[in-house]
Amino acid sequence: MAREVAKRVGGKRGRVAAEESAGAEPDAAVATAAPVEAEPEPEVPDDGSDSEDDGIRNMVGDVPLEWYDDYEHIGYGIDGAKFGRPPQRDELDALIERYDKGNSRTVYDALHGEMVELTDDDVGILRRIQNNNFPDLNFDPYPDTIPWVSSVLEKEPLWQHPEPKSRFLPSRWERKRIIKLVRAMRSEAYQKQLAANEVAKEKQRPDYNYAIWDETLEDLTREQRRVMYKRLNAPKIAPPTNAESYNPPPEYLLTTEEEAEWLEMDPEDRPTNFIPKQYDCLRRTPAYEALAAERFQRCLDLYLCPRTQRTKLNIDPDSLLPQLPDLSQLEPYPKRLSASFVTENGAIVRTLAVHPGGQWLATGSDDGLVRVWEVSTGRCVLDWALGAPPAAGSAKEGKEGKAEAEAAPEPIHRLAFCPAAGRTLLAASVGSRVLLVSLPMLLPPRGAAGSTLRPEDEAAVGAPVAAAGASVIEWCHERPASPPSVRAGRPPNEALSSLALAVPHAKAVRQLAWHPRGDYLCTVVPDGGAKAVLLHQISRRVSQQPFAKSKGRVEAALFHPSRPQLFVATQREVRVYDLLKQALLKKLSSDVQWISSMAIHPGGDNLIIGSYDKRVVWFDLDLSAKPYQALR
Repeated sequence: MAREVAKRVGGKRGRVAAEESAGAEPDAAVATAAPVEAEPEPEVPDDGSDSEDDGIRNMVGDVPLEWYDDYEHIGYGIDGAKFGRPPQRDELDALIERYDKGNSRTVYDALHGEMVELTDDDVGILRRIQNNNFPDLNFDPYPDTIPWVSSVLEKEPLWQHPEPKSRFLPSRWERKRIIKLVRAMRSEAYQKQLAANEVAKEKQRPDYNYAIWDETLEDLTREQRRVMYKRLNAPKIAPPTNAESYNPPPEYLLTTEEEAEWLEMDPEDRPTNFIPKQYDCLRRTPAYEALAAERFQRCLDLYLCPRTQRTKLNIDPDSLLPQLPDLSQLEPYPKRLSASFVTENGAIVRTLAVHPGGQWLATGSDDGLVRVWEVSTGRCVLDWALGAPPAAGSAKEGKEGKAEAEAAPEPIHRLAFCPAAGRTLLAASVGSRVLLVSLPMLLPPRGAAGSTLRPEDEAAVGAPVAAAGASVIEWCHERPASPPSVRAGRPPNEALSSLALAVPHAKAVRQLAWHPRGDYLCTVVPDGGAKAVLLHQISRRVSQQPFAKSKGRVEAALFHPSRPQLFVATQREVRVYDLLKQALLKKLSSDVQWISSMAIHPGGDNLIIGSYDKRVVWFDLDLSAKPYQALR
């Protein structure tokens, strides 16, 4: 509305300026040519109303004036000419004008860039607007009713229905609400809460009931005075660092580029308020230039910044420890021995493997025997001396000149069943050899409930090996010294084949890991160098070397259960490789001294590794490359 007033005032001034310019035109015309008699214009009756656009000389419309900040004009006139920017006045000009005009009332017309003097009527309009009244003094907000239909006053109500009875009765719901509030206020808990609030307010209320000039206060100690006066000591200044020394270490000195960058920074953004410098001795150190400014700034901070006293919490350390649950709440947990698997000669069991169906358990011991147990009964159904020396003349079929094996049986280091459904392949690590044997008698008989189609595992073991040069390792067939012996359970329909598929390695094999589909087998040879990790394809009898050089001592390796990824664990870290892209995806930092084992969840999202320093580290593969939790 103030802008509207300015427009109206500007309109009046515009008309006056136009009349003055019109009146000055004849005088200018006398000097150049004879005056020409102008036709009289018809007089237009003044209705007393000012048009909204009478005083607008700058025809910019709704265009913001900020758009003309970079130009020398602020708009265009009615004829299209540029409306020049008026000269800017400084404070001195405004002061002189204020003293010359006296108590004049002026407003700034932003549209035309000039000061407009307000009349009494304009000031009255502004004051009525500030008081939330109508701008026009003659406006009647309550006019007489115009009898549009009839001038006869009707006495009948507009609503013919009588008032309902519910309007004269108290609300039942409000009554219930009030009763509920009254009962809550009369309750014992509410009264205790009010009493507790009063006590808390009383504690927070400052105690100023003491006489400062009382002579008895002289006997009080310093601590008693501090508590009484509630004075807070000023915070201590931080001790100087190595950078503030007269001879700081070289790593604290700034280079030329760093010093230039420090000078260009804003003083509030600088990490330090000084530049470290080095001097030969202490007496060559000049005075600190910013000492007075820093002390003055500290005095301002102590004077203007409020301080609060932090209350130290006295917490019993025993209360922070969790309460151990009762043993009866931890059930179910093992209470009794269900089954025991004991060898006859008391040989030490080095490894074990569980069949994917969960019915069979295979163990390998120091006496070179692989035993297959039935989990439900605990009886040994089969044993096979895979660690015994191979039969003479049949260690490698089709090869001559093989050296004789040692007479003593070799221990079984690792066992692993093929995870594919319906497969009975068992991989055994014996010294530097990996033997693949088939155990078809572990499957249900044909036609029995739950039986599946028997795979041709024996044919896979007895099939010819790949040609020389197609594989990194030359596979061979090996026939152990003694065939497998069925000791209990269902006898096979035909004699079990004693032929085994052997994959020789340069060093001792310490770990076996099957691919979830059952066609690939990964072996780990910690002392094998570049051939520490090898991938063997069972269907083609071909071995591959995934790494050209050694990445350190490899301790374990396994496949991802659902993705084409390979996890390789060294002494300190776990590397994750993409088998399709043949690239390294990420490294998992274990923060342990020496990794001993590794296991992955069937879902593939969590990985757990164990170490020789009695620690278990849990990784969330979707979260981070750092351990999610470490257990000891």
